[in-house]
Amino acid sequence: MKRTHLFTIAGALLVLMLSSAWLGATLALRWNAKRAQETPLPLPAMALLERLERLERLPSLTEDQRRRIGPAVDRARSEVRTLAADSFARAIDIRRRLRGEIDAVLTPSQRVEFDRRWNQRPRFFERGRGGPFSLPSTNEGARTSGDR
Repeated sequence: MKRTHLFTIAGALLVLMLSSAWLGATLALRWNAKRAQETPLPLPAMALLERLERLERLPSLTEDQRRRIGPAVDRARSEVRTLAADSFARAIDIRRRLRGEIDAVLTPSQRVEFDRRWNQRPRFFERGRGGPFSLPSTNEGARTSGDR
């Protein structure tokens, strides 16, 4: 093959790789931005955002008042979302650190059991009535009158 032909193929492959990387990065950023908007917030943050929306819809506000309040409400809304995201990230860091500290103490056989239980996701209604780290019961299949 001629050298110019090889350079043409290499250039085309380089352009293809760079455009694929750009497309992947763009899609990832859009997906993360959409996911950040859809991420459920803790109840106190959701309650505050709901109050802010109700404040904006107060019938007694004039258009001038709505226009002047709008930027402050938008800023507060953004700060609440940022705070909730930071709290979530800190909680994940704490969970990872805890997991590492626990793993350092357990024996290999205990770690297998711990891994099995750690990876179980307890449902909300199981709290206080068992869950992955509760002691096994002899009558696990029995239902109490409060379970119905």
